[in-house]
Amino acid sequence: MSDPVTFETFEVEVYLPEVDVAIVEPAVAAVAVAGPTGFTGATGAQGDTGPTGATGATGPTGAVGNTGAVGPTGAQGNTGAQGNTGATGAVGLTGATGNTGAQGDTGPTGATGATGSTGAQGIQGTAGATGATGATGATGATGATGSTGATGAAGEVTLAGIQTLTNKTLTLPKVNQILDTSGNAVLLFAPVAGAVNHFQMNNGVSGGNLSLYAVGTDANIPINIVTKGSAPVKANNVDVVTVSGTQSLTNKTLTSPKIDTVRDTNGNIILNTSPQASAVNWASVVNSATGNAPAIAAQGGDTNVSLNLISKGTGTVQVNGVPVVTTTGTQSLSNKTISGASNTLTNIPVSAVSATGTASAATYLRGDGVWSAVTGTLVPCAAATTGSETYTITSGTVTQINGTTIDGYSPSVGDRIVVAHAPTSSGSPGWWAQGTNPANGIYTVTSLSGGNMAVSRAADMSGSVNPAGLTVWVRNGSNWAASMFMVTASGSPHTWGTSGLYMLSFLGQSPHFSGIYADSIFLFGGGQQDRLTSNGASSGDKTFFLPAAESSDLTLLAKSVVSVTSTVTFGSAPGNEYVYLLKSGAVPTLPTAVGNKAFYRIKNTTGSSITLSSAGGTIDGSSTLSIGAGVVVGIVSDGTNYFVI
Repeated sequence: MSDPVTFETFEVEVYLPEVDVAIVEPAVAAVAVAGPTGFTGATGAQGDTGPTGATGATGPTGAVGNTGAVGPTGAQGNTGAQGNTGATGAVGLTGATGNTGAQGDTGPTGATGATGSTGAQGIQGTAGATGATGATGATGATGATGSTGATGAAGEVTLAGIQTLTNKTLTLPKVNQILDTSGNAVLLFAPVAGAVNHFQMNNGVSGGNLSLYAVGTDANIPINIVTKGSAPVKANNVDVVTVSGTQSLTNKTLTSPKIDTVRDTNGNIILNTSPQASAVNWASVVNSATGNAPAIAAQGGDTNVSLNLISKGTGTVQVNGVPVVTTTGTQSLSNKTISGASNTLTNIPVSAVSATGTASAATYLRGDGVWSAVTGTLVPCAAATTGSETYTITSGTVTQINGTTIDGYSPSVGDRIVVAHAPTSSGSPGWWAQGTNPANGIYTVTSLSGGNMAVSRAADMSGSVNPAGLTVWVRNGSNWAASMFMVTASGSPHTWGTSGLYMLSFLGQSPHFSGIYADSIFLFGGGQQDRLTSNGASSGDKTFFLPAAESSDLTLLAKSVVSVTSTVTFGSAPGNEYVYLLKSGAVPTLPTAVGNKAFYRIKNTTGSSITLSSAGGTIDGSSTLSIGAGVVVGIVSDGTNYFVI
């Protein structure tokens, strides 16, 4: 008896894919709304099923492995008629699966035997081709329509009906507007041909934000919110600030804004900024606390940053409505006090000085604001030559003095120097070799370079000035400190560089005459002439004698030195030389000049001018004399008025 054949039963589940159905509302004209549709009638009886199409050939089934102790299965022969099913033997071990034999022709199906125990599942054979689908049977007749039932809670959605949908998910709907519960438009959608960009709205979790995004195929998509007419866009019921709109901002803090123009409430420009390439410096406006001033400060990366205020055209930079004084601008100053102790004024034109009289090379400006002829005592000099110097002389004028010291003093640029020992040409004249050479005079140091002094003639000893009779004091030097020089000159008018000029010196230590070459000296005073005669020596120093018969008319001066710190009237003893040193607080007055035979030497030791008054008679034609800081003057009387020498 052959082994029984076991058939297995398989259940097959067929799944249909879910399909999204788009509900499209076509644009149609409004029509009358039909009443609700009743329930669908019962489906008619199923029509007869058409004949089944022929079954396609079954693919070959793989050979079944040996069962139990069964030996190898031979080649599959034609399937014989189905025999009776015998008892099931014990299941042996499953052998290795043999190769699938060729599929034999399927014999007629025998009667189904009793189902034996399910054997091990064999390998799935290759599925055969699907047979052709049989023809569809005829559709059964439609059953009669049932009567219209009552309207249900939710009828079907119609194309034109006004209906309220609940719990619906609309996939890819086409919507042109959204209405509120009163039927008024809340949101309209306007289609744009070829649109590729759109909005995306995101909801938010607790504490999060709601978001509105611009999305689409473009890399950069702006969002444009357009109002109607001139109405503004608002956020939280407050106008939104736009890039180019004219708007007033309140309670805003702008951090590092880029501003080119600031305007007033009328729209006019108040402040305009001009950008500079690679700028690292800027102006900072600083406010202040009570009692302090606000400031405009220069700031930036540089260590030292200037602040440049530039006016337009010929306009001026002003403070409190008054133009600011600049270092190079041509400006008229008024109501200014300039301290001479810490300021130096240069290149001031004579025309800018407010004074009476005529300014010229032959006049000087007095302390009382009067241009006066250059007479009497000139402005003191810093030093005087001794004859040991080496000179460079061009056209009768000294242009350079070798070295940087004069009589032990080191002059500065601008100092005045007495040249009393100039030779006739460039070179060195020799110690104390005073003469009448044209190059003598008063010079000003113009530069100190290369170990030498460049000099030029002083204004009050050049040009049209006739120097005859002028005197000048010397302030410094080992030999000439506190000495005076008096000029004797030839030629009227005097020609500088050609006319002879002699500088007669008076040493400050005593009324000593230096450089007088004569056999007789005549002294005038007391209404007669007194003569000093020499010993007639032909060489060496000469000795002068005063005749005894005439000595009563010649009185040597007695000298007294007084420091003045308060109001004082000078002494007037005949034949006395008075030396007064004016100090802080001094208010000096000369006694009457009438019959006065005293000699006065006065020095202002303070840093400011002091006014000298006269109790009787004038001083060089004026009622007072202003003595500048550090100035020394000598004063004598002609019996009626005083004169400065």
